[in-house]
Amino acid sequence: MDEQLPLPEKAKEFFYYVGRAITVWAHVDEQLSKLFASIIKTERRQHAAMIYYSTKTIGGRLALTNDFVKTVLPERDKAKGEHPSEIEKKWKALYDDIGDTLPIRNRLAHSKAGLTAEHGSRDDGEIVITDVYWASYMSLTERLKTDMRVDPPPEVKTEDIKIHIASVEKLIDRLDAFRDELSKLPQ
Repeated sequence: MDEQLPLPEKAKEFFYYVGRAITVWAHVDEQLSKLFASIIKTERRQHAAMIYYSTKTIGGRLALTNDFVKTVLPERDKAKGEHPSEIEKKWKALYDDIGDTLPIRNRLAHSKAGLTAEHGSRDDGEIVITDVYWASYMSLTERLKTDMRVDPPPEVKTEDIKIHIASVEKLIDRLDAFRDELSKLPQ
């Protein structure tokens, strides 16, 4: 069993990182909003924000932004076999990476979190607790709306959240760089 932190300290650490993760996603949302606003080029940024935030979920806002980004990327003739431009490839990779990372954000924002234990067995077959930790997990009621024959997604532990935060911070930088690159395209 991990004796490095007592349980109350493990809880503080876990919830600290949950808060950090939600906060870095707010920065992703802000970068997507800025990207969206840069595309629609309205005189009043408030109008862009009203449109952007009328879509209620971050996944929906990502899809909305994707639709608008596609309208300003260099055109290509798919019938002639023209390949995507470099900026289109960058956007697709960035869009896919955000989409791939979003489920952990959604789990942290919407799923239960609590004290969890790992179990193992001793040589004599007795089941024992091998570790106690805090994690975000899919509750039984959440599972009821899914195919119960499929294993639930794995718990999200403190170390997973730290890795998640680092990857999301890179997405923020990539979004900022993409918006800058997109602004340099000929109109």
